[in-house]
Amino acid sequence: MKKNFLVLFLFMLGFISVVPAHAATSPLATRLKGTILLQVESHGEAWYVNPADGLRYYLKDGDEAYSLMRERSLGITNGDLSAIPVASTAEEAKMLASACTSNATAKRLQGKILLQVQAHGEAWYVNPANCYRVYLKNGAEAYNVMRFLSLGITNSNIETIPTGSAPTTPTTVTATGSTGTSTPAPTPITISGFLSGTTIFGQGTYNAIKQVADWATTRPADSTLIQKIASQPTATWFGDWNKNIQGDVSALVTKAAAENKVPVLVAYNIPNRDCGSNFSAGGVTDAAAYHAWINSFAEGIGSKKAVVVLEPDAVALDCFNDARGAMLTDAVKTLEAKPNVAVYIDAGHPNWTPAATMADRLKKSGVANAEGFALNVSNFYKTSENVTFGNTLSKLISNKHYIIDTSRNANGWEGTWCNPQGAGIGSTPTTNTGEPLLDALLWIKPPGESDGNCSGGPNAGAWWPDYALKLVNNAK
Repeated sequence: MKKNFLVLFLFMLGFISVVPAHAATSPLATRLKGTILLQVESHGEAWYVNPADGLRYYLKDGDEAYSLMRERSLGITNGDLSAIPVASTAEEAKMLASACTSNATAKRLQGKILLQVQAHGEAWYVNPANCYRVYLKNGAEAYNVMRFLSLGITNSNIETIPTGSAPTTPTTVTATGSTGTSTPAPTPITISGFLSGTTIFGQGTYNAIKQVADWATTRPADSTLIQKIASQPTATWFGDWNKNIQGDVSALVTKAAAENKVPVLVAYNIPNRDCGSNFSAGGVTDAAAYHAWINSFAEGIGSKKAVVVLEPDAVALDCFNDARGAMLTDAVKTLEAKPNVAVYIDAGHPNWTPAATMADRLKKSGVANAEGFALNVSNFYKTSENVTFGNTLSKLISNKHYIIDTSRNANGWEGTWCNPQGAGIGSTPTTNTGEPLLDALLWIKPPGESDGNCSGGPNAGAWWPDYALKLVNNAK
């Protein structure tokens, strides 16, 4: 996706138009508002002429274009958006006959980037040539919009359009044509987050629920305390212990869909998992096996909605390399190809890998096509520390969103990652975060499951009821 636009331009010569020479005498900044331009006499640099201010903004590549275009978006209600005809792809949007003369809403919004303020912040670009809208799911789709819906322009002509840098303030548009900032994006939930306004599916793990029942008569007070874990939606982990990965995933997402909720799934089966020598060592044998496993995982989700936390520790561990990054990139593409999946690549925690290093590794792991990244999975750092780190990291990767595991972080770092005795359960899962880039606080690591054979704990992932009880008591 991040290719020199000279190559892109040569590839696109067959289907882009060029602004005629006489356009230099016309008010281009007005006439070309909402248009994506390519410099045909240079290296194919791409620019978006923002309808709100008439300034042009540089689109370095698909990933940055996706981020920049969302920043310069216009909020729209579901009802108004439905009035604008939709094209399934950017390529199709180029070929369709114009709807501008027959659709007043589409005509008024041609060239604009729209965000669904009553949904989950889905972004759309209204092609100024024919008024069809195209879904901007991620950087790859933004790249396709640049590829198929751009207009060539000479250097002399583009120099008449001033450049801009600061983002505009999103507004809300109504069917009557009025706009303004009086109806901002819903807060504190960010409108652009995949999880915005949704309900997380599930309850505690089977072991937590069973423990409540087992202690109901013999230890009723403790049973009540464990209920604080058993009652909270918790992520479900999938790995080499699943004998039918497609069937197991399908069963979970089907149940969640029946309740109109969103499940959180953890994919944890990369080759050389946990660098092959730690408590959670395992995973499939090689890249081909991993692709097959991820493909079955994705097929299990199908068209249903799901959040996937991709491979805890895989990017932060010292055994990360380009080959691992390539496997993760393939996994992101495979999962994100499903229409209602949001992938968050695990990115460690604030005191592990420096933000600049992590940003580089995430880019090698396909974060451009992912929803974002996950922090503090199975760890203990306080939410405030993760927010600071997350916002810093996000700026290095085109403002990607993130989620935080708060399942055991009430008391912060306790000196060890393995069953610290002073840890306590943290904030319960919510999508109401108050942070623009933070999509959710989630319980990704099931509280009460051991980190491994340390501090008297059983094997990694095994249920440890006394530790679960301690986590609840420590949070008081």
